[in-house]
Amino acid sequence: MQRTKWGGIADGRFHPSGFFRVDQRDGVFWLVDPDGGRFLSKGVNTVRFDQDHVGNTARVPYGDACRAKYGSQHIWRAAAANRLANWHFNTLGCWSDELVCDAGSSPLATAPTVELGASFKLHRRDQIFPDVFDPEFAAHIRESATHKCSRRRNQVGLLGSFIDNELYWSPDWRGAEELLTLFLNLPARRPGRVAATVVLQERYRDFSQCNAIWQTRARSWEELGRLDKVEAPFFRMPPGGLNDALEIKANLANPRRAAFSADCDAFTAVVADKYFELCVSAIKAADPNHLVIGSRFGYQPLAGVIAVPRRDFL
Repeated sequence: MQRTKWGGIADGRFHPSGFFRVDQRDGVFWLVDPDGGRFLSKGVNTVRFDQDHVGNTARVPYGDACRAKYGSQHIWRAAAANRLANWHFNTLGCWSDELVCDAGSSPLATAPTVELGASFKLHRRDQIFPDVFDPEFAAHIRESATHKCSRRRNQVGLLGSFIDNELYWSPDWRGAEELLTLFLNLPARRPGRVAATVVLQERYRDFSQCNAIWQTRARSWEELGRLDKVEAPFFRMPPGGLNDALEIKANLANPRRAAFSADCDAFTAVVADKYFELCVSAIKAADPNHLVIGSRFGYQPLAGVIAVPRRDFL
């Protein structure tokens, strides 16, 4: 079977475009490599010389061992690239030394994460999830994407970029908070808090109906916007597997809980739509030649997150 230099199947089904892309043939979507080969990406994260620093010291045991074995980092890169190729890997994953890509006998694709949302969150220490409704978020994303992605726009070996790594989308091992309660507890008049209140207003005819579910100390929408703390009336298990069945059973037994769950899911879907719209458009403006692979998840996301239209990423 004939292969391209990237390892893709060179059977003439697709034309070369000079970049990785997604294309369709006979109802099947394929990754297509720059030379037109059908490509199945198999990658390894964190391929680098200096990953395992010991505490606050300068010691790097893996790097020290490799330096003693190979004599230099340049020779190690070639050995690592050829070893990956011999193991039938063809992609260098996130947090890797990208000089490894071209150090071996055949090139490796690369798929970094650009951490757009995470970099904004670092500027807003009170935010567990970035406030995507803040006008400064959109400005930051555009600036960050320009800085991180423009220089890659002509990079042939770039498979595509991940937007972020393991943002907090819903309850998981890091906590039980919902995005909706996180945003309702932002400081008063923050854009994200206003957006969360608007979603609740759209779901309930008046505040008394909302408060029958949420049971806050507020007596109006205005008071809700000024509360120091909005407590979740229920706590949900992380999504996925048996937890989903247990959640359905609990919601069927308690209509209030079902309404609370629906409120949280609806708001998360709004956040996801805004997040992906802004981030994908910013990356595409900076680099129109490559794929936006999506965002890496640390836990199974809610349905409203993965329902974002596929067209945004191609």
